[in-house]
Amino acid sequence: MQRVLIGIGVLLAIVLGRRRWAALGGDPDQVDRVGFIAVLAGLLGGRMGYVITHSGDFAERPWAVLYLWEGGLALFGGLTIGILVGLWEARRLGMPLPAAVDAILPGLPLAQAIGRWGNYFNQELYGTPTDLPWALAVEPPFRVEPYTDFATFHPTFLYESLLNLLLVGVLLWLG
Repeated sequence: MQRVLIGIGVLLAIVLGRRRWAALGGDPDQVDRVGFIAVLAGLLGGRMGYVITHSGDFAERPWAVLYLWEGGLALFGGLTIGILVGLWEARRLGMPLPAAVDAILPGLPLAQAIGRWGNYFNQELYGTPTDLPWALAVEPPFRVEPYTDFATFHPTFLYESLLNLLLVGVLLWLG
């Protein structure tokens, strides 16, 4: 489910970027090209970031660094490499970078806001225990030390998703 949500987020980010770029008088197909290259580079960068920070996980199976379907992407590695390669492609296509960034940038937190919901379905990346009404119930096999005796946790994915949507709104308002 997480991959589906990430894919939906990426598609909506590209649709938003296309609309904003067209409104600025640009060719929306350029956003498709930038998005395609940036997403591929982001996947590679995300995997590299994960492998670098979890190198011990691959000691006995070094070839598993290629197994993207087993999970393991680092957000900041993906963002860094994806943005750098996206900027390079936009420049290569002759897109004025300030306008291209203005058109495309709000899509990044939009994609992140949607993709983060995969953590809900995977019961991962939750916060500390809480009994707040919006607490996230986590099944025992997914609880981590030292919180194995607690049942409900802060839904940090939700907090991040809402903050990302707020950032999208601010970026659209500023644009």
